[in-house]
Amino acid sequence: MLYFVLTSLYGQKDGIVQDQFNYKITYDLTYQPDSTNTELKKKEKMSLYIGNETSRFSSAGKAIGDSLKSAFDYSNFDQAAFVRMRKQIPGTEFEYYIYKGVPAEKITYALEIVTDKYRYTDNKNLFNWTVLDERDTIAGFRVQKATTSFAGRYFIAWFTEEIPISEGPYKFNGLPGLIVKIGDDKGHYVFELTRIKKLKDPIPFTFQMEDLIDTEKEKLSELEKEYKRDPVGFSERSVPGVKIQYGSGTDRKKIEQERKEKLKKQNNPLELR
Repeated sequence: MLYFVLTSLYGQKDGIVQDQFNYKITYDLTYQPDSTNTELKKKEKMSLYIGNETSRFSSAGKAIGDSLKSAFDYSNFDQAAFVRMRKQIPGTEFEYYIYKGVPAEKITYALEIVTDKYRYTDNKNLFNWTVLDERDTIAGFRVQKATTSFAGRYFIAWFTEEIPISEGPYKFNGLPGLIVKIGDDKGHYVFELTRIKKLKDPIPFTFQMEDLIDTEKEKLSELEKEYKRDPVGFSERSVPGVKIQYGSGTDRKKIEQERKEKLKKQNNPLELR
């Protein structure tokens, strides 16, 4: 049995949040990127780090990539070492971080686009749960069923009071125990717990509000869509004086058309509204 013991090292002052992550929970996300193609399912590993009053959720690839980039010695730049580092970064379709309890009683969604880091906040109490009597066993835990509607989808969750923390993957929270599994009723997005690990050495966590550009959800969504439609043009517009050159013999229009065709098949976000 894994017991969750959280010590009080949490603080918020002048836009700075400080905490420490004591536990890492891994979920498998199975998702359908194209709403018109039920045969195509993809998988990614997602990581939830839990602290005393905060948590951080992202794809495992995003967390690993950012860790590798932050550890690289840019002051003594070595091209070969940089290339090796970049090759170690796992691919991911999910570039965001979600912080619960940042700021207090809020959820912060953070996304970096080119050189700018953006954030918007939601109320932490987003979910109106209906807890049902149905019970089961999932991933070795006794679980209970709950349902909610969120962002245009109807979700079914299974939580366990064996781990009495009101946490879960993505933005989900508010149940009397950890969410072990949650998915929408169409099976387009399903998160399922695969591992819980108590960290031998807690990870210090500091979040400074001023490091990110405060915006609104709708505006950030439009910026992300604009970038995905034309990443080269967006980058050139975002960074004055920068002109991105393609390699010799590369057809820029062809690449842009291929990207547009790819984006047509990525039409099924978790949040529909």
